Amino acid sequence: MRKECPICKKSVEEDVSKICQDAEDWIIKAIRRSHPDWVEKNGTCSKCVDYYKKQGPSGCK
Repeated sequence: MRKECPICKKSVEEDVSKICQDAEDWIIKAIRRSHPDWVEKNGTCSKCVDYYKKQGPSGCK
């Protein structure tokens, strides 16, 4: 079943809420900075997590 990523709005075939649970805390903070209306329990797709991971923890300050 396809779901829409609440960050990039793309349709993905993955459990977006599960991916968010596995993300490190600093990645969650970085996503919140860029998307203040985002709700963590709604998750995000792996491509978005990878994007923020590439930004590195220093991007969260």
